[in-house]
Amino acid sequence: MKPLGRSGKIIAGITLLAAIAGGIYWIFQPKQNGLKSSSGSDAGLIDPSLKLDDLVLEQAGDDGQLLWKLKAKKATYNRDKKEGEIIDLSGELYQDGKPAFKISAKKGSILGDGKVLMLKENIVAVALKDGVELKGNEMEWKPKQDLMTIKNKFTATHKKIKLEAKEGEYFSRKRQANLSGAIVADVKEPKLKLQTEKLTWLFEPETIESNSPIAIERTPEKGIVDRAKAEKGSYNLKTNVAKLETNVTIAMAKPNLNITGQELTWDTKQQIVMAPKPMTAFSPIDQVTISGDRGEVKLKERIAYLNQNVKGSSQKNQSSITTDRLTWFLDSQTFEAEGNIVYRQASPAANLVGKTAKGNLNTQDITISGGNESDNRVIIDIVPNNLTP
Repeated sequence: MKPLGRSGKIIAGITLLAAIAGGIYWIFQPKQNGLKSSSGSDAGLIDPSLKLDDLVLEQAGDDGQLLWKLKAKKATYNRDKKEGEIIDLSGELYQDGKPAFKISAKKGSILGDGKVLMLKENIVAVALKDGVELKGNEMEWKPKQDLMTIKNKFTATHKKIKLEAKEGEYFSRKRQANLSGAIVADVKEPKLKLQTEKLTWLFEPETIESNSPIAIERTPEKGIVDRAKAEKGSYNLKTNVAKLETNVTIAMAKPNLNITGQELTWDTKQQIVMAPKPMTAFSPIDQVTISGDRGEVKLKERIAYLNQNVKGSSQKNQSSITTDRLTWFLDSQTFEAEGNIVYRQASPAANLVGKTAKGNLNTQDITISGGNESDNRVIIDIVPNNLTP
């Protein structure tokens, strides 16, 4: 076919526009430079820039499978540059020949003969498999890399959580999202707010995790806030458990208790804190500190259990205890201890050794039972206040 002259191009253009009066399918052929319409006209014979209204766009990959299908109010395609601009668009993005996203945006650009799709302004993308809605002001979709990048305010909304960040990446096949910059994650139940600078969201097994400093706020009721901080951590949306590592601090409002350690697990629903490594619990009101190599704090029951190398002290009267195992009743500030008891107090000065003990460090009301294996007697060492060296 000979190339059409100027008048021939105009006639072809009129014929094509008449054929698409009710809508057009604009199909990018992966192995051809020309543009094909449903009317069968050869768009390569028309001007390099083709402007169309109210149309449907489709892009197939090298294997013939559909990559995306969009409806647009307006579109312009430049055959020579293999680029297109689209206005007021909506449609679907495909993977393995099946819809993976439903999308809409104010503006869009088609690059690389349709192999890259860029959207701008009022972007909404719904990941169909994971049931998450993604929003932002700039989006780039690369089907071959399974990569959707959203910049200039990334928002992801899920039935269990909402996340905001400066930007994010979403991998639909891997079912993973990577977020960065001023991240705020709001967990819906129980009500939590998590803040960090870098975060990975794994849709299976429903966890969010960060290797950057992380802060968590739990608000069980108005005016009551529990706070946690760590150098890194994760949160499981299915079990409601936060795993925090390195310089961990958890400050509870009810009861008023600060828990520190290098590795703490916080069940935010059952309100249980577990420590597989050394931990310290401090009551700011009562000025009592208890530490141990392992521990568990049941906040609803207001009881703490500590094991191995347990130490307790009162800042009010300088009394202290060391033992193998200790149960601390937070409301009454009483304790029960077992194994290798050594109790000391400053006034009146005294040292007591035994097998079991119970009492209150602040009131110095202590009962100690059992001694060494030979005589089972408690050893009491009383030091007079006026004793001089």
